[in-house]
Amino acid sequence: MASSSNISGNNLVLAIEAAVRGGSIALIENGNLIASWHGTEAVSRAEDLLWNIADLFERTQIDKHGVDLISVSNGPGSYTGIRIGLATAQGLANSLNIECAGLPLLPAIAEMDKKEAGCVVAIPIGRTEFCWQSFKPGLDGSSLGPPCTGSLDDLIEHFMHVPDFDLLLQHDAYEIVVNTPEFNNIQDRIYNCGRDLAVAIGIASRYGSSDMNPNYVRNSQFSSSAA
Repeated sequence: MASSSNISGNNLVLAIEAAVRGGSIALIENGNLIASWHGTEAVSRAEDLLWNIADLFERTQIDKHGVDLISVSNGPGSYTGIRIGLATAQGLANSLNIECAGLPLLPAIAEMDKKEAGCVVAIPIGRTEFCWQSFKPGLDGSSLGPPCTGSLDDLIEHFMHVPDFDLLLQHDAYEIVVNTPEFNNIQDRIYNCGRDLAVAIGIASRYGSSDMNPNYVRNSQFSSSAA
């Protein structure tokens, strides 16, 4: 069973997202972005992640001992990346004697980037596969169901069944979708959320609940498994 705790009220947050296209990290203070970094490789490597975290502190001249919380994406995304992110976050939190919080990526993106309409949030999880989840309009932004996975054609079919929704995409997924003929007439409903997905994780840590169990995508199914 997932362990859960309230993590609101933290001032300086180091956020880690290591499971999508090389990952990203961010420093968030009182809900505002201080600095961020994103990778470009397919999968994060633990040594690169730690080096870039150290570099982020050096660039910002912020003492790592001033961090109140480390927040990390628990998925979905790359199996290896999820485990690297969770292990790195837990190791850093233990060394700094602070709390570590795991948060689901897709709801975090929806909460940070959604418009007035409901939204579908999609990320790439491989060369040709995507993972997406739909969220209701309104302040609560609750999901319309669990995350789904499939091909670009599957994503198109799903999105066409929610004609009033926006489509929020990680940068690489956006580059694919925006050039797809089926989306030519709805460009005003498609948004590029960029590569700095750790920012969404850091913002979400101000109001979310922690779950350090990794959420994996396997064989086009979404499942939760204890670390």
